[in-house]
Amino acid sequence: MDPSNKALTTINRQKFIEFLAQNESAAEFFIRLISRYSNVLDMDFIDQHANRLDWDRLSSNNSLPWSEALIERYADKWRWDGGWHGGLSRNKSLPWSEALLERYADKWSWGELSGNESLPWSEALLERYAGKWDWHKLNRNKSLPWSEALIERFADKWDWVELSGNESLPWS
Repeated sequence: MDPSNKALTTINRQKFIEFLAQNESAAEFFIRLISRYSNVLDMDFIDQHANRLDWDRLSSNNSLPWSEALIERYADKWRWDGGWHGGLSRNKSLPWSEALLERYADKWSWGELSGNESLPWSEALLERYAGKWDWHKLNRNKSLPWSEALIERFADKWDWVELSGNESLPWS
């Protein structure tokens, strides 16, 4: 970077920090904004600023370096249910696996999970948590492994009107 641009960036950064220090509402807005949308947050930044970040919004940030270690490290801070911004249960960028679902089975919002198309959907997964799923949301989920056998297996759970609108069904 050109030295003058570097100096200008440093000056602007310092002015920005001073501005935030003097304007609490602007600082809170900025924290909410980076928590939800920033694509440059890493474990070090999160560790350093864990007490200032907005965990509701951070839980919905698709750009975080998601890993099971990150989820475990802050398990007590995440917004697991849907909430206003979707929470972990609706976040499509998590490293979804059956093991992750099992590990936090008591924390997930199963209604939000039911609409999440990024889960490792299988008939066995549906069977394992049959009593937890929101079957109305599953009706519309295009990522389920739709087959005649799957539909028949859970025939008593489907909303047939909603199900008929799912374009991913294997119509024949």
